[in-house]
Amino acid sequence: MNEKIEMKSWYFFRFQELIMHDTSLDAFDKSTYAALSMHADTNTGMCFPSLKTLAEKAGCSKPRLIKSIKNLVKKGYIEKKKRKNDIKGNISNVYKVVDLSYINNALNNAKENNNERLEKALKLRLNLENSAIPDYNEVLTLVNEINKGGKRDLQGLVNEINKACKRDLHELEPNNKNHINNDDDDGRKSQKEIFTKKTNNLFKEVFNHPIKEYEKEELSKYKFSPGIIQYAIKKTGKFGGKTFAYLLEILDSYIENDIQNIEDIKKLNKRKRNNNNLDQKELEKKGWN
Repeated sequence: MNEKIEMKSWYFFRFQELIMHDTSLDAFDKSTYAALSMHADTNTGMCFPSLKTLAEKAGCSKPRLIKSIKNLVKKGYIEKKKRKNDIKGNISNVYKVVDLSYINNALNNAKENNNERLEKALKLRLNLENSAIPDYNEVLTLVNEINKGGKRDLQGLVNEINKACKRDLHELEPNNKNHINNDDDDGRKSQKEIFTKKTNNLFKEVFNHPIKEYEKEELSKYKFSPGIIQYAIKKTGKFGGKTFAYLLEILDSYIENDIQNIEDIKKLNKRKRNNNNLDQKELEKKGWN
């Protein structure tokens, strides 16, 4: 019996295979990368989806999404820039999914030319711990060094070139704050320590109702100290029209800016004030004020 089979339209997006082999990234990092790839322009790799849209596509909370974006930027899989306009101020970030075809090209050329030493060196580099994905310059340097010949130890050569190209994560992130003491009241705390009597009373004062269970659940995802949560609640009461959504936006911005304590918040506020002063001067030049 002949049956007419209806062909469905399937839609595809570019997803670079290398990321699937990176064991330093977890499932949320990879689903975030997939969500960005789905939105990215096929020619430029650029996109500008909102955090809400990305979180929905990646299947995670906004705090977890922001952490994954930071991981992807640090590893070199994506680039991120903040955007703003004269009317709305800050708007969605613009992201670029980095084209890593130069790595696959180098691996394919090594295989086609039976250059086992180069192929092994490239794989050693891709498996190098505590390092961002190799950029074009590092791959080119490695290819040139291997093609010179010689029997030098491959792991030593890979490590040396990696250090010279400054792709080590400690080189890329010199102000790493992994020294945070969880006993410090300004640092991050466990969920049980967040909702102190002071936090609960302050929340009720600003929002005119006791903190609800779903609100506790949302706030606990951030795992900030009581001091930081209280600071954000006060700021919501002063500037945000006393909405819970605005409170979450503040906490999202704290994660994006790697806030670890109250002093970090004060520095962030100072930077924003300086930027606002510059923006005001620009508006005055344009005759808007």
